[in-house]
Amino acid sequence: MMERRVNLKINHGDKAFYANSISVIFNPSKFVIDFRQNIPRIDIINEKSHETLVTEHNVVVMDPKFAKIFLETLKTSIENYEKKFGEIKVERKARVKEKEKDIVMSDYIG
Repeated sequence: MMERRVNLKINHGDKAFYANSISVIFNPSKFVIDFRQNIPRIDIINEKSHETLVTEHNVVVMDPKFAKIFLETLKTSIENYEKKFGEIKVERKARVKEKEKDIVMSDYIG
């Protein structure tokens, strides 16, 4: 049997991304998951404070089969988390809402 070597390079990215808002859209060929980080910022301009909402996005695109695998993996992970640390309680306003073909989670800081 011939030994086969494979070179592998893993890109771990620059940093972790904290998301406190999410939306999901889909069509027959893909799911687009938009993870957002919404952070209020207060700037002082001419001795008056001005609030700005700063939003950063990280978008993940998956084919439908992988989206379903992701769902099952996340479901299993949440079940294991709750067995170890207790039930995750979600405020009513943060529950998932369905609008036509778009599933949106309202802004929620958890």
